[in-house]
Amino acid sequence: MKATRLSLKLTLGLSLALLLGSGAALAQAPAGSTRSMDKEATKPMDKDESAGASKKMPADSATTALLERLHVANQAEIDAGKLAQANGGSRVADYGQMLVTDHTKADEQLTDLSGKMSVKLSDTPTDAKALEMMKDAKAEALKLQALHGAQFDKAFSRALESDHQKVISMIKAARADCRDEALGAMLDQTLPVLQTHEKAARDLRMPTAQGRRP
Repeated sequence: MKATRLSLKLTLGLSLALLLGSGAALAQAPAGSTRSMDKEATKPMDKDESAGASKKMPADSATTALLERLHVANQAEIDAGKLAQANGGSRVADYGQMLVTDHTKADEQLTDLSGKMSVKLSDTPTDAKALEMMKDAKAEALKLQALHGAQFDKAFSRALESDHQKVISMIKAARADCRDEALGAMLDQTLPVLQTHEKAARDLRMPTAQGRRP
């Protein structure tokens, strides 16, 4: 009986010693060592890590080509608008101002989106179709520069109607295949503006008696 009590006391004594020892070790640990483990477990991702998951992927070749073509189209319409203000009648000059204003805004939005997609727009596109569009626009501008007054107005109206029809068709085709949310939103915003321009170009050939400025 005495042996059993002695054994129980020894066991309790050893357990107490172990508990006291471990408590002392924790007490002697540096104050920040235990907190550092908690911080490490709950440490938020830094800006580079968190941005990595949501960062846009660079544009593929088809998207790059589309962005370059839209940039060429915007620049061509801006130049055409300036020419209309110089060579056209009052109605055509007003239309030209609208072209300059709307396509300047559209190109700024396009350039901003292109930068986010790692595409650098320039006056020398790499896409063959964009280069062809640029060449055609310059040839058309040379023809129009030689005209003034009524002759200019008529030729300009037909040229701008046709130009906008081509770009509208391009945007509709691109929108059908677009999977990028930001690019799709920009195309949706651009399309009605181009449709307005197309109709306005056609209306320039209508008689001024229908409520339009002479």
